[in-house]
Amino acid sequence: MEYGTGDIIELVYKHPNGIGERYSGDKNRIEADVLRITGKYNKKDKTHLNENNKSFTLEPFKPFDEAELEPRAYIFGALLLRKKLGVLVAPPGVGKSTFSLMMAVSIATNKDLLDIPVQDHGAVAVINNEDDMNEMYKRLCGILKANSINHEDLNGKLFLQSGENQSFIIAGRKSKHDELSPRHKEDLIKHLIEHKISVLIVDPFLETHEGNENDNRDINVIAKMYREVAQRANCAVLIIHHTRKQQGHSSSGHAGNLDSGRGASSLVGAARTVFTLYTMDEKEAEDFGIPADKKHYYVRLDEAKANLSLKSDEPKWYKRESILLLNGDSVGVLVPTSNLKSTKASKNRSYEAELVAAVLYHEAFEEILDKGSVGRETFIKAMEKANVFLGIKVRGCPR
Repeated sequence: MEYGTGDIIELVYKHPNGIGERYSGDKNRIEADVLRITGKYNKKDKTHLNENNKSFTLEPFKPFDEAELEPRAYIFGALLLRKKLGVLVAPPGVGKSTFSLMMAVSIATNKDLLDIPVQDHGAVAVINNEDDMNEMYKRLCGILKANSINHEDLNGKLFLQSGENQSFIIAGRKSKHDELSPRHKEDLIKHLIEHKISVLIVDPFLETHEGNENDNRDINVIAKMYREVAQRANCAVLIIHHTRKQQGHSSSGHAGNLDSGRGASSLVGAARTVFTLYTMDEKEAEDFGIPADKKHYYVRLDEAKANLSLKSDEPKWYKRESILLLNGDSVGVLVPTSNLKSTKASKNRSYEAELVAAVLYHEAFEEILDKGSVGRETFIKAMEKANVFLGIKVRGCPR
């Protein structure tokens, strides 16, 4: 809560049994002390005062050359952009840390490990406040081993920091009543610029600040700090974010859902790209012919928000595989899989000829649906594929 000097004076004056007692009701003495204290702190915080006193202006439109507009600097598919904030939302145990580390290796080595094109390779920094360095190294060894990458290929291109080794806090409070203020922000920006980092990955968001995760005002302040990091360090920033509490880790009702992240919504509001990572659900397993006890091996990546491009409606599927390390430990990696074929989709495709024939004979749309052969969307696609939609109005069709 914020008060002006007059408010503070009145507050002290009207509570004679509290601090006001020492002034014996002398309002002039109260005013003198309040002005002295506020003046003292205002001198210390001239930057804050100057920011509040900045004037606001509007710029009139001036003709410009569109060829000279700065193009969007995509780094990793449509998921990461230089100078922009991205968010990956996933429940615990799905493989988000493995996915983000594989992304880091992919960008650092310019190799496609996740069936997502590297558009601009460069150095990557990963800050993981959950895992110790030993676990991070083991996970990294599994990724390198599974993809035949030498350790030397990452020299000067990958930077790792564990929260157990040195905890990273971008914003904190001196006390619970104080406003959030930057903690390690300037140090981080300095190192990112010094090492020419293209992508910063922070995992998980919750452990990098001391704000109230359910307070939109707090989270907006923190998100703006991360956005400032991206802009000043000329890099993409990816925040790994946990989901809300839910039953299991499956994708049912959550995959591609912008609001599946826990806490205040202002984080995804500040991000330019948001994507989700979830395990396969029971319906998907049945559709793909995957045994129910094997569905947890598969995870799907979905775009939930793409402010600067069209959002893809097609998920990318990955299968978890175990890699045995030389020390005897096993670690998981994600392998892109394209062999998941929907039995439902195959069945629908087999009806296309029948559908086209029905349209050519002007059979009613509802009568075709009554056959129980296909859904409305497949029906429309079949007509468009056969180029019979032009000039033909089908009774009952949703167009």
